[in-house]
Amino acid sequence: MLFVLTISLTSCDSSSSSDNDNDNDNGSSSITIQDLVGSWEATSHVFTNASDSNQSIDTIGLGEELDITILANGGVRTWHTLGDFSDEWDAMISISGSTLKTTPVETTRASGEFTIIVNGNTFTLTDNSSEFDFTLSDGAPVAAREVITFGRK
Repeated sequence: MLFVLTISLTSCDSSSSSDNDNDNDNGSSSITIQDLVGSWEATSHVFTNASDSNQSIDTIGLGEELDITILANGGVRTWHTLGDFSDEWDAMISISGSTLKTTPVETTRASGEFTIIVNGNTFTLTDNSSEFDFTLSDGAPVAAREVITFGRK
């Protein structure tokens, strides 16, 4: 089974979240790359159809494995597998407020922008302008909200 994750991402306004939602480990509302240094494993990766919020798929439940390692300089290595699909790539990240931006090392990959929430040993990335093939059959992707939750390894 092969599907495409599109990373054409935009930020969300953090003012809609409660102040506690954006707290990092030390209680500050300022998230830094240092808060994320280490190895992480996705515990959920949910796509919700933008036109039908009742249509939602958690690809971790379908067998997806998504792991990342974040370095102090903002370097990131990502490993992704699902069925016959396997990929790994490198990127640089930057964080400003509650927005995490990705810049892939390979110029053929799209840059991305996520809303980030850090809570202890978990963090969540949200993209309200993703796309996903809800047929899971190489069909045309449709507009979707993507939410990935990572736990520290």
